[in-house]
Amino acid sequence: MHIVVPRGWRAVEVTTPKLLSCDRCDGGGCDGCDRRGAFRAPADEKARRLSLTLPSHQGDGLVLRLPQPFVDHTVEQLMVRVTYGEAPSAGVRDRGVRAIGKVTQDSIKPWWVLLAALLLIVAFMLIRQL
Repeated sequence: MHIVVPRGWRAVEVTTPKLLSCDRCDGGGCDGCDRRGAFRAPADEKARRLSLTLPSHQGDGLVLRLPQPFVDHTVEQLMVRVTYGEAPSAGVRDRGVRAIGKVTQDSIKPWWVLLAALLLIVAFMLIRQL
């Protein structure tokens, strides 16, 4: 499977097609796909949605190997080729996580929770001493 993602996107949601071309034979038919050339993804669109987190080092693109990409389904692995372009492929959606240096927005959120918990503990201890 091949997708195009704009540079800077770190977390994406991908809705796969119902038929996934066999990566080994490129749809021509081989022993790996029982000469069918493709694998069937789950019929339900929600079950075909995958959440991917892309590494910060992008280069020209990358290949992700996803073992058992669908819950309770016969597809054993899915190879996702990611290249970078101006507009995303159909079925690819940004989950809103942006790179901020080496830190992402998602990694900042737990620090706010930790800070708030620490402030509550300090406030509780000060009130208790009064």
